[in-house]
Amino acid sequence: MQKSIIYFRFSIITLAILVVLLAGCSRSDGLTIDCDVFEDNNNQMAEITVTAGEEFTVSLCKLSNYGYRWSEDAVIDNPAAVQQLSYEYDPGRSPMGGIPGKDIWVFRALEPGNAVISLEHTQPSGMNTRGIWAYKLAVVVRPD
Repeated sequence: MQKSIIYFRFSIITLAILVVLLAGCSRSDGLTIDCDVFEDNNNQMAEITVTAGEEFTVSLCKLSNYGYRWSEDAVIDNPAAVQQLSYEYDPGRSPMGGIPGKDIWVFRALEPGNAVISLEHTQPSGMNTRGIWAYKLAVVVRPD
Protein backbone atom coordinates (compact mmCIF):
# COMPACT_ATOMS: atom_id res chain seq x y z
CA MET A 1 0.00 0.00 0.00
CA GLN A 2 2.80 2.43 0.97
CA LYS A 3 4.62 1.80 -2.38
CA SER A 4 1.50 2.52 -4.44
CA ILE A 5 0.98 5.86 -2.67
CA ILE A 6 4.61 6.84 -3.29
CA TYR A 7 4.33 5.73 -6.95
CA PHE A 8 1.07 7.72 -7.36
CA ARG A 9 2.61 10.89 -5.87
CA PHE A 10 5.73 10.49 -8.03
CA SER A 11 3.53 10.10 -11.14
CA ILE A 12 1.53 13.24 -10.32
CA ILE A 13 4.70 15.30 -9.70
CA THR A 14 6.29 14.02 -12.93
CA LEU A 15 3.15 14.84 -14.91
CA ALA A 16 3.00 18.34 -13.40
CA ILE A 17 6.65 19.00 -14.34
CA LEU A 18 6.03 17.76 -17.87
CA VAL A 19 3.01 20.05 -18.28
CA VAL A 20 5.00 23.06 -17.07
CA LEU A 21 7.90 22.28 -19.43
CA LEU A 22 5.65 21.82 -22.45
CA ALA A 23 3.71 24.99 -21.69
CA GLY A 24 6.97 26.94 -21.84
CA CYS A 25 7.79 25.81 -25.37
CA SER A 26 7.51 28.59 -27.94
CA ARG A 27 6.76 26.57 -31.04
CA SER A 28 3.37 26.70 -32.66
CA ASP A 29 1.87 23.60 -34.24
CA GLY A 30 1.62 25.60 -37.44
CA LEU A 31 -0.41 24.69 -40.49
CA THR A 32 -0.79 21.43 -42.39
CA ILE A 33 -2.41 21.47 -45.85
CA ASP A 34 -3.41 18.25 -47.64
CA CYS A 35 -3.40 17.72 -51.42
CA ASP A 36 -7.20 17.64 -51.72
CA VAL A 37 -7.36 21.31 -50.67
CA PHE A 38 -5.69 22.24 -53.98
CA GLU A 39 -8.13 20.22 -56.13
CA ASP A 40 -10.77 22.96 -56.17
CA ASN A 41 -8.43 25.94 -56.15
CA ASN A 42 -4.74 25.89 -57.12
CA ASN A 43 -4.13 29.12 -55.18
CA GLN A 44 -4.60 28.87 -51.45
CA MET A 45 -4.15 31.52 -48.76
CA ALA A 46 -4.32 31.42 -44.97
CA GLU A 47 -3.51 33.70 -42.05
CA ILE A 48 -1.74 33.00 -38.78
CA THR A 49 -1.05 35.21 -35.77
CA VAL A 50 2.12 34.52 -33.79
CA THR A 51 4.17 36.20 -31.08
CA ALA A 52 7.61 37.71 -31.75
CA GLY A 53 10.23 35.05 -31.03
CA GLU A 54 7.81 32.19 -31.72
CA GLU A 55 8.60 29.42 -34.21
CA PHE A 56 5.89 27.94 -36.42
CA THR A 57 5.70 25.33 -39.16
CA VAL A 58 4.03 25.08 -42.54
CA SER A 59 3.52 21.55 -43.88
CA LEU A 60 2.26 21.14 -47.46
CA CYS A 61 1.36 18.00 -49.37
CA LYS A 62 3.87 17.05 -52.06
CA LEU A 63 3.04 15.17 -55.25
CA SER A 64 6.33 13.81 -56.47
CA ASN A 65 4.72 12.44 -59.66
CA TYR A 66 5.94 14.11 -62.82
CA GLY A 67 8.69 15.98 -60.99
CA TYR A 68 6.47 18.48 -59.19
CA ARG A 69 8.02 20.07 -56.10
CA TRP A 70 7.55 22.96 -53.70
CA SER A 71 10.13 25.73 -53.60
CA GLU A 72 12.55 25.02 -50.75
CA ASP A 73 13.20 28.71 -50.13
CA ALA A 74 10.08 30.63 -49.24
CA VAL A 75 9.60 34.13 -50.61
CA ILE A 76 9.01 36.40 -47.61
CA ASP A 77 7.93 39.96 -48.40
CA ASN A 78 9.03 41.34 -44.99
CA PRO A 79 12.16 39.52 -43.77
CA ALA A 80 12.36 41.87 -40.77
CA ALA A 81 9.18 40.24 -39.39
CA VAL A 82 9.61 36.58 -40.40
CA GLN A 83 12.65 34.38 -41.10
CA GLN A 84 12.81 30.89 -42.62
CA LEU A 85 14.82 28.59 -40.35
CA SER A 86 14.68 25.29 -42.20
CA TYR A 87 13.11 23.12 -44.87
CA GLU A 88 12.78 19.33 -45.01
CA TYR A 89 10.96 16.70 -47.03
CA ASP A 90 9.07 13.89 -45.31
CA PRO A 91 8.37 11.10 -47.84
CA GLY A 92 5.59 9.61 -45.68
CA ARG A 93 5.49 6.31 -43.87
CA SER A 94 3.41 4.11 -46.17
CA PRO A 95 5.05 1.05 -47.74
CA MET A 96 2.61 1.44 -50.65
CA GLY A 97 3.43 3.80 -53.50
CA GLY A 98 1.30 6.76 -54.51
CA ILE A 99 1.02 8.24 -51.03
CA PRO A 100 1.94 11.94 -51.04
CA GLY A 101 4.77 13.16 -48.87
CA LYS A 102 5.07 16.49 -47.09
CA ASP A 103 7.34 19.48 -47.42
CA ILE A 104 7.89 21.15 -44.06
CA TRP A 105 9.21 24.66 -43.44
CA VAL A 106 10.04 26.12 -40.03
CA PHE A 107 9.84 29.89 -39.57
CA ARG A 108 10.53 32.30 -36.73
CA ALA A 109 8.59 35.46 -36.02
CA LEU A 110 11.22 38.16 -35.43
CA GLU A 111 9.51 41.44 -34.63
CA PRO A 112 5.97 42.84 -34.64
CA GLY A 113 4.57 43.50 -38.09
CA ASN A 114 3.05 41.71 -41.07
CA ALA A 115 4.57 39.44 -43.69
CA VAL A 116 3.38 37.22 -46.52
CA ILE A 117 5.13 33.90 -47.11
CA SER A 118 4.79 32.59 -50.69
CA LEU A 119 5.46 29.03 -51.85
CA GLU A 120 4.96 27.44 -55.30
CA HIS A 121 4.56 23.78 -56.34
CA THR A 122 5.88 23.50 -59.91
CA GLN A 123 7.86 21.30 -62.23
CA PRO A 124 11.56 22.04 -62.64
CA SER A 125 12.59 24.87 -64.91
CA GLY A 126 12.07 24.34 -68.61
CA MET A 127 9.21 21.88 -68.15
CA ASN A 128 5.49 22.41 -68.53
CA THR A 129 4.22 24.51 -65.62
CA ARG A 130 0.53 23.63 -65.98
CA GLY A 131 -1.07 22.69 -62.72
CA ILE A 132 1.02 25.04 -60.56
CA TRP A 133 -0.09 25.20 -56.95
CA ALA A 134 0.54 28.34 -54.93
CA TYR A 135 0.28 28.85 -51.19
CA LYS A 136 0.43 32.20 -49.44
CA LEU A 137 0.47 32.62 -45.70
CA ALA A 138 -0.27 36.04 -44.21
CA VAL A 139 1.59 36.27 -40.90
CA VAL A 140 0.69 38.76 -38.20
CA VAL A 141 3.49 39.06 -35.64
CA ARG A 142 2.41 40.58 -32.34
CA PRO A 143 4.75 41.77 -29.56
CA ASP A 144 5.82 39.20 -26.97
